[in-house]
Amino acid sequence: MTPPVTQSGHGEAVLLLAHGGPESLDDLPRFLADVRGSAPSPQGLRAARERYAAIGGRSPMPAATKRIAGLLAETSGRDVAVGFRHSPPGIAAAVTDLAVRAPARIVALCMAPHFSHVGPGSYLRRCREAAAGTGLADRLVEIPDWHLADGLLSYWAQTVRTAVHDAESERVANAAVEVVFTAHSIPLDREPADSPYREQVDATAAAIARRCGLGDRRWRVAFQSAVPGRGRWLGPSLEDELADLAHEVGGVIVAPIGFVCDQVETLHDIDMLMRERAADLGLRLTRVPAPNDSPRLVRTLAGVIEAKLHG
Repeated sequence: MTPPVTQSGHGEAVLLLAHGGPESLDDLPRFLADVRGSAPSPQGLRAARERYAAIGGRSPMPAATKRIAGLLAETSGRDVAVGFRHSPPGIAAAVTDLAVRAPARIVALCMAPHFSHVGPGSYLRRCREAAAGTGLADRLVEIPDWHLADGLLSYWAQTVRTAVHDAESERVANAAVEVVFTAHSIPLDREPADSPYREQVDATAAAIARRCGLGDRRWRVAFQSAVPGRGRWLGPSLEDELADLAHEVGGVIVAPIGFVCDQVETLHDIDMLMRERAADLGLRLTRVPAPNDSPRLVRTLAGVIEAKLHG
């Protein structure tokens, strides 16, 4: 179990909540079983092994999230712990560790900026259950989303603007490029009809586009990494949007605004699978880097926490 990063002098602790990921190929069967609620089929396990093997045999997201926790502890002077929904250290274990320090409040911050019931909603439910079991339920402060945080928008606006400038300077194909903002698709059969997820993703994309000065015809929103054969998923899909754009532009810039840290969905699904698909369509695909453990992201998270605690 990974203990929280400890700092003294503050009565508030922070718990970063995230999906988690396998840190080796040996972790995959247990990770997939936890995500899906049952042991993966041989075919499903084989496909997952191929995806993760292609990016180095592990997800870099857990390690990046732990680095962010350490940097946030240094920046804020607070205890900062990490709890993953589907891999160690688990959310319940992280809450138990924090309870030993008896903080005045625990700020639970989801590392996905957009709220869905199947994503951050499930992390927060697990966190509430654990807090109730340790007598800290009345001390829990939740931050379920932060999709319009100024630092988040500034990061994506700067990186997208640079990517557009570089693509147009290189005169890609007919010099026309379009930005596609992506987020992880979600299963519609498991998400309530009044979910704010799509609206929040659209709002983030529109705010970034305004800051970049993109015209209405130069950007769109798509969803990616749906699990085949597991019901209806939110669309339109990135693959379908690439096929549509092949008749209009020569280059596509993909900004994965739903992902704070690189993981298999960015490193494999976009960088490999969708880039190959784009090439088959005659498109040049450029992927904007995720924030990962950048200083700007750490400052953004610190600001989101301060705003929640002190307005």
